[in-house]
Amino acid sequence: MAQIIPDDEQEVVEERVVVRRRRAEMFDPGRIIFYLTDFIEATLLIRFVLRAAGANPGSGFVSFMYALTAPLVAPFRGIFPNPGQAGYVIEWSLSVDNLFVFIQLFLYFKIPALYQHKILFWGILGVVLILSFE
Repeated sequence: MAQIIPDDEQEVVEERVVVRRRRAEMFDPGRIIFYLTDFIEATLLIRFVLRAAGANPGSGFVSFMYALTAPLVAPFRGIFPNPGQAGYVIEWSLSVDNLFVFIQLFLYFKIPALYQHKILFWGILGVVLILSFE
């Protein structure tokens, strides 16, 4: 004779021992912590993307996200200089990145080492002159 088992229970028979397992409760502490940390990660990711894209802080959504995540990033304020005040950090990393690009170009076009210094010198001098007239 078949027995009807409710949807929220599962019956497993192992060597004459009946074990009943219930589905995970909605308010399981582990599940709540999981959802809470996922929410925090998602909001911080949105803040990072908005900040990296240079979103307007006066916009409603952007200001809401900044206000929502402000308590989460407050302990880390002052660790790194403000990019507006210390743009040299970004410029330095871009300069190092450009050196790798130049090395790859020199290798690809097989430019002899004798001419590499001259090409870099005239390129940098040209950029300085062009930027000085802005």
